[in-house]
Amino acid sequence: MKKILLILILAPWISISQGQILYFSTGKTISSFLYKNSEGVKLQNLRGDDHNSLCAGGLIPLSTSPLYLSLDATYQKYNAEGSDPVLGNYYAWQGSFLGANIGLDYEIKSRRNRVNDERGLFFMIKTAVSAEFLLFGTQNINNRIYDLKGAPEFDKPFYFLRGGFSVNYRVSRIYSIYLQYMGGMSFLIGNYTNKERLQLATHAISVGMAFDLSNRMR
Repeated sequence: MKKILLILILAPWISISQGQILYFSTGKTISSFLYKNSEGVKLQNLRGDDHNSLCAGGLIPLSTSPLYLSLDATYQKYNAEGSDPVLGNYYAWQGSFLGANIGLDYEIKSRRNRVNDERGLFFMIKTAVSAEFLLFGTQNINNRIYDLKGAPEFDKPFYFLRGGFSVNYRVSRIYSIYLQYMGGMSFLIGNYTNKERLQLATHAISVGMAFDLSNRMR
């Protein structure tokens, strides 16, 4: 975990040292919890909610193609609540997560082929694999509060596959702004036969700004 956290800190600055694209964004993430007990019974009546999210990272072009390697760090909050009308139970979870993401972005209208064009729209198709670590969180069962640190479902990273797109507007050769959507689902690693299973589904909309340092250095 220490190595991954170190990557989280260094990843955005790798792009700076390479003289490429640095970006920052903020937005809303809507999450839902998918929980099954050891007998495979799904917990019903769980409702997700939306929370603010933050992201900082960089893009590194892969040769002269319109593909970019993306490296970024995220801060996310997820929560869910529900009740059992038969037994009269109430339950809720809330957690804050630090994430490390690596992915591939495809630029539909490559601005590196139009370097003399100061302004214009372009689009990105985005995919990513993520690992997210619980920073802190609580579980509420019938108004009794429990710490999620050390809980079996939260004592290891959540791994996600994500995909989405962004609409970008280049204000100048250096600065651009964008609107982005990313959807994702966590996946489990290992054998979960006859074990509790918890997965997260997320939908995130964000706005951001990017700085093309390669053009700045020209």
